[in-house]
Amino acid sequence: MDRLNELIRGIPRFTSLDLLDCSGGTLAVRSSEGIYVSSVQAAVELEWLLGVDDFVLFPGEGDASLARAGRRPSFENRLHRTVLQEIDGWNFTYHGHPTGLLAFSYAEQAIPISSTHARRLGLKTAGEIPVAEEQARGPEHHASRVVELLKESFGNSDVGAVLLAGDGPLVAAATLNKLIAATRLLEKIALAQMHRL
Repeated sequence: MDRLNELIRGIPRFTSLDLLDCSGGTLAVRSSEGIYVSSVQAAVELEWLLGVDDFVLFPGEGDASLARAGRRPSFENRLHRTVLQEIDGWNFTYHGHPTGLLAFSYAEQAIPISSTHARRLGLKTAGEIPVAEEQARGPEHHASRVVELLKESFGNSDVGAVLLAGDGPLVAAATLNKLIAATRLLEKIALAQMHRL
């Protein structure tokens, strides 16, 4: 529950940086109780003013969940749970629709990362933020593909990111501070690339 409370306290940072708004998104966190995922009501109905009861707990590896206050888990809950279950060391995930990253996901175009910025993301050399194709074969295949891309591109880094085609980024990190810093950096890189193009 400590990580969940940390995430709740950090939500205003996401909203103040325009990383979360009423267009939707999902936050998830691994805790000793299981994986907590923000509810489908988080953006439009609750405007990201969330408390503990606004997160849905998945205590095991299956789809069984514990919801309170009539909350339903975000549509992307399986994706977030798969990433947190399959990649050790990453405890927080984010999905949203910030302008720059959303534009690249619509274009289904990977974002090149310079060696300078790569080091800030825990990478040894320049690389790119890959694109996961739209889920043509169901959510399980899509989640597995996202995990595969994250492992290929970020290896042992404590952060990772992938663009979900037509839907924005998914960013994961070991700590909340690293999650916010990486997402903010990636959005700046995406906006800079847009201006350059």
